[in-house]
Amino acid sequence: MDLLELPSELIAHVVEYLDDVDLFSARLSHRAVERACFSHFGQRYFRKRGFLVISPSLDVLQSIAEHPELRKYTQHVWFNPDCYTFIRPLCCPEHHEDYAGGGGRDCGPPDLYDLYAARISAQHTVRSKQFEAYVLHQRDHEKLMITGQLESRLARAFKHLPNLMTVGMRRSEDYAPYGWRMLKDAIGQDPRVIGPIGYRPGITMSGPTRLFTATVRALAGIGRNLERLYTDAIELENISTKVLSQRTMTAALSSIKYVELNIVKGWLTRISDDSDESDAADSDASDFDRLRDSDHYGHGLVRFFQATPDLLELGLQIFPDQRQSHLVAPTARDPSSWRGSYPFMAFQRLAAEVTLPHLTRIKLEKLTTTSKILSNFLRPCSKHMTSLKLRDVRLLPSKDEPRPWETMFTFLATQCPRLEYILFYHLMHDQGGISYTKDRPEAPPAETDVDDYIENPIWPVHAGQAVFAKYDHITMQISGRDEVKAKLEEIAEEHWYHRPLFSYAMDESVWHTDTSDEEW
Repeated sequence: MDLLELPSELIAHVVEYLDDVDLFSARLSHRAVERACFSHFGQRYFRKRGFLVISPSLDVLQSIAEHPELRKYTQHVWFNPDCYTFIRPLCCPEHHEDYAGGGGRDCGPPDLYDLYAARISAQHTVRSKQFEAYVLHQRDHEKLMITGQLESRLARAFKHLPNLMTVGMRRSEDYAPYGWRMLKDAIGQDPRVIGPIGYRPGITMSGPTRLFTATVRALAGIGRNLERLYTDAIELENISTKVLSQRTMTAALSSIKYVELNIVKGWLTRISDDSDESDAADSDASDFDRLRDSDHYGHGLVRFFQATPDLLELGLQIFPDQRQSHLVAPTARDPSSWRGSYPFMAFQRLAAEVTLPHLTRIKLEKLTTTSKILSNFLRPCSKHMTSLKLRDVRLLPSKDEPRPWETMFTFLATQCPRLEYILFYHLMHDQGGISYTKDRPEAPPAETDVDDYIENPIWPVHAGQAVFAKYDHITMQISGRDEVKAKLEEIAEEHWYHRPLFSYAMDESVWHTDTSDEEW
């Protein structure tokens, strides 16, 4: 039977089994086939798309938004907030990084670009062309970020995507935003590659932070309601109310039901006035001092969640200043210094000032807190919570509470009646990690004089005494309401406090099942 003799509904079903090449060939074979499989084509290739923050990539987004048919299939849009993150392409001069804000965060002035280009041109024609392409890309990226063009372009595109529900950020070679191959061919290096985090302070807000600001403003300006939002390393504390007012945040985010919030303290030498004219007051020295004050920690986090009162599902990561580690206390050999860290103080403020009573599924990562603060955060939603994932979460003990995780496990077992799934990985106390075994763990061969566990973990621990633990000893994954309750009651008694535990990486697919039901 000829394919054209089949009903269009059947043709649409058949093409679902074709690979990309065959599907494209089928669409080109006959106009009737093209019409029959258009719905599948739109859903398959345009439901979820990623873009770079450069004009050619945003032009593609705008073209999709203006297409009378394709635009209705787009539900999920994500952006790689910057290119060549924390690295400089090989085509750059040896000292270009001196003018790049410590690994590509900020770009050198245009006259320096011209000087470098002239120097390279005399040495190597191919490298000169690559560097010229890099300069053009950086200038375009800067212009979008600094002048407010990104906000206006996002607003125009979002306005014409009637079924847009999700906006997010991604930095990874595992994903392919429009334009990445074009930059790789022109510059000679993949723009998605991420280098080591630099130790120099930035002089302006980071790319993800600017993208977040532009996105929120764009959504507020057009009155578009989203359901899902996810971010990558945004610096909420560096966004003053002069840049993003509470009214604007509420207008853009009040409809959000699912959030993956990845935030970092950030470290600026000054607050710049380079966003647009409305941000000029943000360079005021007194405002900058306020943002740097530790008493201000968590204020940006609170503002965000005050704008999302109806959240159902939450993923939250809080990273410390880029000069700190979530594994090492801010002050060497002083466990009490955890209480002055950004993750601790930010989450403490969040738990004290914001109530999220509707949460059902929660993921928390890279937090440092106490059992009291964490239970206070969870208590408003404890009757509704069905799923809880904790990774790299540290609970600090006290003289009255030497075993903080016992308190936490007991709270979950007794106060969360609907909890039916838990995943705990690499949970910690102030000086090490915890494991789950029925019997007291044996001491390592090199430590015959002391046990590897500590009942009252208040003595100094050195990084050189770290112990490798088996994966299943530091991981707890249980499903089923009755099974979860029983296991929590069990591990409340049968968990052990160790020196620092370093283990093999867990299966990321287990952790990164999204907080929403959408297939990502």
